Amino acid sequence: MSNITGGQDLSGLGKGDKTFPPFAVADEVKLREYIELSNQIPIIVLFSANNDSESLKTNLTELISQGEGRVIGLEIDTVNQPQLAQAFGVSQTPSVVALLNGQPAPLFQGDQPMQQISSVMSQLLQAASENGVTGSVKLGEEQKPDISSYIANLISQGELDTAESELTKALQQEPNDEQLISMKRQIELMKRMGDIDLEKALAIDSDDPDQLRQKSDALLVYGKADEALNNLLDKFVSADEENREKIRNHLLELFELIGGSEPLVLQARAKLASMLF
Repeated sequence: MSNITGGQDLSGLGKGDKTFPPFAVADEVKLREYIELSNQIPIIVLFSANNDSESLKTNLTELISQGEGRVIGLEIDTVNQPQLAQAFGVSQTPSVVALLNGQPAPLFQGDQPMQQISSVMSQLLQAASENGVTGSVKLGEEQKPDISSYIANLISQGELDTAESELTKALQQEPNDEQLISMKRQIELMKRMGDIDLEKALAIDSDDPDQLRQKSDALLVYGKADEALNNLLDKFVSADEENREKIRNHLLELFELIGGSEPLVLQARAKLASMLF
């Protein structure tokens, strides 16, 4: 069964077979990843606007490539991502800031000679070493982001609105992705249950479809998926036509949340079909 909270372990960032480009293009997601990564290696953050930093970026990229993964770059387009520039207090481009142990440190503004940039880079690596930031990553083409892990991380952090927005975009590309659909239902469940007393929900004894759904939601939160399904199935036969439709819709949502290929869902779906026909 899918994890209701969607919790993810971020400790593997920068490890394993993942590759990083010399310069990645930043958005809020990428920036969070690189802030975390700056506990392992220093990050060069280049703030640019309207292609005003091409020469500087070329020189930085060359030096980063020579660093063999001990430092990588992140470019923030201040036109498209002004909130990120504001977060760093950057108002002029091009500007270069370092990230080290999650903390920003201004390096220089404006284009600089290669020799000067190289000296700054050496000083940054020295500072990183003195602070125990001595890791490395594998340089290469940027890999396709793992959108499911990203959304699961948002859910685990309680950023449900952002997760829901990202899911909407992801489902437009992959409308039949079972994991994405399950996450969508997880978010809906978490929003429904936000202010609900779980103990009271578990004690519900009612034929009302909405009350039944609330009890099934609580059972799911406690990891009792089988009981959650049976709670609805057991009331289906005796329900009138209107309530049957509501219970059926609730069941279909739970099927998607738990996972359509899960054996207990397949059994419950077969049981529901036998009641319908």
